[in-house]
Amino acid sequence: MTSTPPVAPNADHSSSASQDEPIPSLFLFSPPNPGSAPTQDSPLAYSFGPGDEVFVMLRSDKNTGRATVISSTEDQVAQDRVQVRYHSDDSTYQVNPCRLSPVFPRAAPNSPATIILCPHTTEYRRLARAQILQTDNVLEIGSSYGICTDILSQHCGTVVGLETSPTLFVESRKRFPHCIFECLDVLHNPGRVQTLISEHKINVAFVDIGGNRDVESVVKVMKFLLPRVETIIVKNEALFALALPQLTPTASAKMAGRVSSEWFSSFLLGCADPHTPLAEPWFLRARSENFVRKPLRYPVRLSPSGEPICRPHNYDAQGCGKMDVCRFDHDHCHHCLEPGHKARDCVFGIEQ
Repeated sequence: MTSTPPVAPNADHSSSASQDEPIPSLFLFSPPNPGSAPTQDSPLAYSFGPGDEVFVMLRSDKNTGRATVISSTEDQVAQDRVQVRYHSDDSTYQVNPCRLSPVFPRAAPNSPATIILCPHTTEYRRLARAQILQTDNVLEIGSSYGICTDILSQHCGTVVGLETSPTLFVESRKRFPHCIFECLDVLHNPGRVQTLISEHKINVAFVDIGGNRDVESVVKVMKFLLPRVETIIVKNEALFALALPQLTPTASAKMAGRVSSEWFSSFLLGCADPHTPLAEPWFLRARSENFVRKPLRYPVRLSPSGEPICRPHNYDAQGCGKMDVCRFDHDHCHHCLEPGHKARDCVFGIEQ
C-alpha cells in the first residue's frame, strides 16, 4: 500500500483568490472564508486536474503558496484532499480544496489587459497574495491605510500606493515606511500617474476606490489603466454585480467565469462618460480666462509627498510674494503635480 503524503505542516500553506488570462476577460469569483464547508456554489466545487497551477492560501503573507496540482479532485474525493507540489521548495503535500485558488494565465504580450473583479475586501487581499509574482511591479489605487499595499510588497518587486485622503496617506506612511505612497487622485492627476507607471515599470494595477463607488468613476480609472498595464484587479460591488449575470462557467470552474471582451467593450460604450479627460474642466476654463481668479479660489492640492502646493506661486502672474516664509510647496505644478513648471505654464492634457 502506498504511503499517503503528509498534510501541509504548519498550516503555513493556506487559501486564496483567482487570477488572469489573455484578452480583456473578466474573471469573477467570491471564495469562501478559510475553513468553510464545501457547497455547490463555492470554489470547493472547483475541479483541479494534474498540471493546474494554483495558490494555496497560507496563514502568513509569505509568497510561497504557488503550487502545481499533482492529483485531480475527482481522484481524491474520499480523502477530501488534493495533492500539490509547492514551487518554493518542491515539497509535496495534500491540501484541503477549500484552500486552493486557481491561478489564471496572464494576458499575452501586446494583448488587451486581463481584468479581475471581486466584491469584497477579503477577496481583494487574497488576490494580492495569490495573483502576484516577484517580477511584478504593482500600482494600488485607493491604498487607504496601506494594509493591502503591505501585503503586495511581500509578493512583488515594487508597489506604489495612491490615496486621495491626506489623513490616510500620512497614516499609511507611518505604518508601512517600506512602501511607496503618494497622495493624489488618478482621475485628477493622470499625468503624475503615467509618470509613476513609467518610472516603476508598473505592469499590474489594483483598484479599490471605494467598494461601492459609482461604476462610472471606476470604469474611468479602468479605461485609463487598460492600455498601460497587463492586469487590472478591481474591488467594486456594483461593477461585480453588473458583470455577474454574464458569468460563463466552464467545465473546470464553477465560481470563476469569463465575461467576453465584446461585453466589456459594449459596457464601456454604454457608460455615460467613459472618457477620462486629461486636463480637468475647471483648469481648462481657468486657462481660457487667463487665470483671472484669485489664486486661493483654486482647489487645494497636495504634492506627491503630501505637502500643500502654493496656489499664488502657480496662478499669480507675479508668483508667490512670500517665498522666503511660505510653508507651501513651490516645486510642483498645481495642475499635473509634476515638478519644474507652474500651473500657468502647464500644457498637460491641452490639445495643441
